Amino acid sequence: MVEIITRTDESDHRRKVRCVVVKASGLQKAIDEKRLYSVVSSQKMSAQEVHQRYVSRDESEIQFRFVKSQLGYGQSRVQSDAAIYARFLAGFVAAILRWEIWQAAKALDQKTSQMLTEIDRMEMERINDVYTYTHTEKEVVRKLFGKLSPATDVTALIDDSVKMENDRLAGRVPTLRHRKPGPKKGSHHKHYDADGKVIVKTGGVPKGSKRPDINKDGTPRKKPGTKPGTKLGKYNKDGSLRKKPGPKPGSHHAGAAGKS
Repeated sequence: MVEIITRTDESDHRRKVRCVVVKASGLQKAIDEKRLYSVVSSQKMSAQEVHQRYVSRDESEIQFRFVKSQLGYGQSRVQSDAAIYARFLAGFVAAILRWEIWQAAKALDQKTSQMLTEIDRMEMERINDVYTYTHTEKEVVRKLFGKLSPATDVTALIDDSVKMENDRLAGRVPTLRHRKPGPKKGSHHKHYDADGKVIVKTGGVPKGSKRPDINKDGTPRKKPGTKPGTKLGKYNKDGSLRKKPGPKPGSHHAGAAGKS
C-alpha cells in the first residue's frame, strides 16, 4: 500500500532522492476490507502496532458473535445452578474446538462454517452391532485434520475414534457411574468434628439433663402422674362404675386381714 523508493532528482541527476509512493489500488483494497477507523491511545504505537491491536479486537468480537449464535450461548433453558455450570462448560470447550478449526481452515483458505458442514457429513455405519467407517471424507477434510494434528496419520486418527466407540459399546472402556444426588448413604446420621472424625452419640437424654418447665410454644409443661390431692371419679370415661382399689370383699386376702 505504501512503498519507499529511491529515484534520481530531476534537477540534479547526480543526486538520489528517497520518496514515498502510495499505491492507490492497494489503499482502496485495504479500505474495502477493513474500512476506515481511528484509535486513540495514551501509549506511543506505530501504525502497524495499532493495526494489529485493532485486527485482534475485531477477531475476538467475531468469535463472541459465533459463540452466541452458533454455540447457543445467547439463551440457556435450564433450571438449576449445576445445569447452568455444565452448559457453560460445554460451550467453553466447544468454543475452543471451533477456534482451533477456524485457525486450521484459515490456513487452508477455507470457511469455518463450510468445514464444519463437511465434518458433520462424516458418519459411521453400524453393521452387526459394530461401527465401521468407509473413509469417504473429502480431501479438504483430510487436510484440515492434518492441520489440527500434524504429527498424526489422518486415517489412523479416524479409525481410532471408531475403535473407541466400539470399545465403549462393548463395555471395554470404563465409564463413570452416575451417583445419586444428595449425601452419601448413612452420612446424615453421622456428625464430624473439626478434625474430620466421627462424633459418636449415644441414644437417650444426656445424663443429668432436665426438661424445661416451659414448652417451645410457651405453655407450661405438665409433669407426669396425678396431681397431689386429686381424687378419682366414681365412674370411668366409658360410664362404667370405677372399682375401688384393694382386695374384693370375701376374698382370702380380705379374710386374712380380718383375722389378723
